Amino acid sequence: MAAKPGEVAFLCKQCGVGCEAVDDELVQVPVEFAVPKRDPGALACYLPVWVFAAQLKLSRQSAGFSLFGGRNSGEYDLKFYVPAFAGGLATLKQLGAGLTRKQPEYDTILRQQLAGIALRREDAKRVADYLLITIEAEKPDMLQGLTYSLELSQAKLLGIPCVRQGDKLKEALTGLTFSYQL
Repeated sequence: MAAKPGEVAFLCKQCGVGCEAVDDELVQVPVEFAVPKRDPGALACYLPVWVFAAQLKLSRQSAGFSLFGGRNSGEYDLKFYVPAFAGGLATLKQLGAGLTRKQPEYDTILRQQLAGIALRREDAKRVADYLLITIEAEKPDMLQGLTYSLELSQAKLLGIPCVRQGDKLKEALTGLTFSYQL
């Protein structure tokens, strides 16, 4: 497996096995590729996103809305999506928070080529906390307090199909547009 500078996980082009570099060892990682929801035209690439099964316990004190089910408190089983490519903070927020909010369902296809994976699984878990706080803080109400427990498991890498849209990319599952240079 050949790696480019800055990559922390790899996809073997011969057998399709994904591996992550962890403490000088290669650890196998499940890898899937999502089928575009709509006919997107010519795909530009598949970008890697960590997907975690998540159990969220949320207690939110605010003067208004809540993301999950219109309640301010509760327990939720959902998926958390964390971009694994080097795209910057704005892209991380746009794509990670956007996919986590929308909870897309997808079918999978045979392996494709995957762009550079620059974020380790353990780092992605820390980013998931940041995305949750970002989602809650960006709501149109007054957040007065947030207590939560976020348990992440069953990590896998998902290749998100993307198409060019002007100087941006558009992921072909939910239609989110974000900045990224190929």
